[in-house]
Amino acid sequence: MFIPSMSDAAIGKAIGRRLQQLRLNRNMSFAELSAETGVSRQTLHSLLHEGKGSLITVIAVMRALKDLESLTALLDELPLSPILLLKMKGAERRRATGTRKQQPLRASKSPTKDVDW
Repeated sequence: MFIPSMSDAAIGKAIGRRLQQLRLNRNMSFAELSAETGVSRQTLHSLLHEGKGSLITVIAVMRALKDLESLTALLDELPLSPILLLKMKGAERRRATGTRKQQPLRASKSPTKDVDW
């Protein structure tokens, strides 16, 4: 199965079929799965047969079917690309400016007067 060429609906249906097969392999009825997940039978039917449902529902069903390990690839830290690592490192200095002499403080342009208020 070449997933990039599939539509979103086709991927949803494939996930639903997999969950349906897991349910049958675990010999779990719709009523049992509904009770364990807290999801209505109608919502389960929509997920398992039509591939329609929320991510939270998919996670609840996978937890009930004891197949959360399948989500490992989604939860693993993604490695940073070499280009991003270079950007994060910052540009290396190629020239030195040398030491700079401190400029003396400039005298104020307007003379300071003691003002007696």
